[in-house]
Amino acid sequence: KNTIRVDFSVTRAFEDEEEEEEEEEEEEEEKNSLQEDVKIMDVEEEEEVRRVLECGEYDCKARLLHLTDSNTQTISCDENKYFNIQFYYKTIYVSTLQSSFEEIRRYTMYSVSMDKMMDENTFVSWFSDINVPQDAFRLVLKEIMQSASSIVHDETYKNLKVLTIRVDFAVAKAIEEEEEEEEEEEESNSLEEDVEIIDVEEEEEEDNGFVDDVTRVIE
Repeated sequence: KNTIRVDFSVTRAFEDEEEEEEEEEEEEEEKNSLQEDVKIMDVEEEEEVRRVLECGEYDCKARLLHLTDSNTQTISCDENKYFNIQFYYKTIYVSTLQSSFEEIRRYTMYSVSMDKMMDENTFVSWFSDINVPQDAFRLVLKEIMQSASSIVHDETYKNLKVLTIRVDFAVAKAIEEEEEEEEEEEESNSLEEDVEIIDVEEEEEEDNGFVDDVTRVIE
């Protein structure tokens, strides 16, 4: 008696399904991650908005940027100190209908001598060029000069020729969505009314013209 052994195997295509499941999981993770980022950003923005508004319309802080090889140089033959000014201009848009959002622009002024740092005229034209509100000039100048003065009198930085000061300036602006929507709705209604009136008048003119012509023909 002979015995025949038969090995039968079936390979099912689970790869596509597994890949789809993995892609769905990745998309879900990315979605959750984005939602978390948005939530964190919303909280940070709201705190920033409150902090700015508590200080008034503007907020400004100046500080020495973290020292690295790229923004510092040791003294050579020139004993004067020079400053690079990195100006971070943050506009916070405060919305009543949605989360607040912000826009950040960066400007840099290079190799400003200590004498020029103490001269207000050095910055006035620059502030105008980068659209700093005129009534905020004195606040920003005060922060920059105080920061520069404290650095110069600090023995820690006496052997450094070029220093970088970072200025963080923030302004809060309100977005009037409700008023804009009402104005747009009023304009839309006005246009609709105009169109309806014009249509009625045109129809009356067309009807009158047609009747007159028919009457003349009959006569």
